[in-house]
Amino acid sequence: MDPRAACEWLLKPDRSTGRWKTTDSQPLPMMIDGQQHFEVAKILDSRLHKGKLQYLIRWKHFPVDHDEWVSVANVNAPDLVARFHAQYPDKPSLSAVT
Repeated sequence: MDPRAACEWLLKPDRSTGRWKTTDSQPLPMMIDGQQHFEVAKILDSRLHKGKLQYLIRWKHFPVDHDEWVSVANVNAPDLVARFHAQYPDKPSLSAVT
């Protein structure tokens, strides 16, 4: 596929602002300190992958097919992490890594 065609499929002009916007209903990321950030809706699972803790994340306002494994270092949702481990105390946690 021609890259320009892919861009046209993903973006469309917003006539009210004159800017481009996405064609789907997924939110654009928040920009914090020049980096993209998305809100965590739920933590679904945890695992040790190559000795590193990861969480299976469901992103807020995104469909299930966007769930992904994320390193604990990149998860800034302490309340959701605590809730997950309270519900599943036998799942891998930071205490399992150290």
